[in-house]
Amino acid sequence: MLNVKNHAGLVCCHGITGYSVMRMHIHFYLIDDLLIDTGSARLGKQSAGFFRDHAIRRAAITHVHEDHCGMAFWLQKNRDARIYIDPRDQAEASAPSRLPIYRKLAWKDRPEFNPEPMPDHLETQHCTLDVIATPGHYPNHLSFHENNKGWVFTGDLYVAPRQMVAFKTENTKDAIESIRHLLSLEWDTLFCAHAGVQTNGREKLAAKLDYLESIRSQTETLLAQGIGFEEISRRLFPKKHLWEIVSRGEWSAYRLVATSV
Repeated sequence: MLNVKNHAGLVCCHGITGYSVMRMHIHFYLIDDLLIDTGSARLGKQSAGFFRDHAIRRAAITHVHEDHCGMAFWLQKNRDARIYIDPRDQAEASAPSRLPIYRKLAWKDRPEFNPEPMPDHLETQHCTLDVIATPGHYPNHLSFHENNKGWVFTGDLYVAPRQMVAFKTENTKDAIESIRHLLSLEWDTLFCAHAGVQTNGREKLAAKLDYLESIRSQTETLLAQGIGFEEISRRLFPKKHLWEIVSRGEWSAYRLVATSV
């Protein structure tokens, strides 16, 4: 079921995908005629009903992962919507996704779609969003900042103040720099693709920065003692996380540690 709420001039949509302990919250946001991410195809039936009921003419995708753009093909086919993405990901978006089984079960395959290059700014009737490169979770990850409203849309850059594993495309060092950049801007409310609306978002994003910098500091100290990344990851995260097991290493504590320096 898709939960739809209004928040300070935009529409917040929330659904849950996955199975058992792999359940995940998915959020996407509608500002006037502009959708921020589309959610996964696993939420297709519920999302399609929402999309039919609203005048959605464009969608801005934070990154090409299937839980963020799984319904882009539907919007192009059924609403003739324009889809924007980082130009470096246009080729990948135009081809069908090839996912490991756990991602198929959790979010479903992402059908191919034909996006346009993301502009530097996104104008709607009531808002102007600046497009900001925020690599970390993914090299071509984008965030959107609305200065007048005090909003920032962070895709997968935030998710939670602490994380125990990192995805295979993730780079902790890049995430640290991206978070620092967002914290240098003026805003107060954070809109996350998984954690939802965070009215104390600046405080929470700063807490994540502190956490990632702590991992980096500990890693640097242990490296100076001649200890390798494998052992460091075991020391910092002695208990293997469920995502690491289910994904067969596509998510790992090693990746979180090894890319921090």
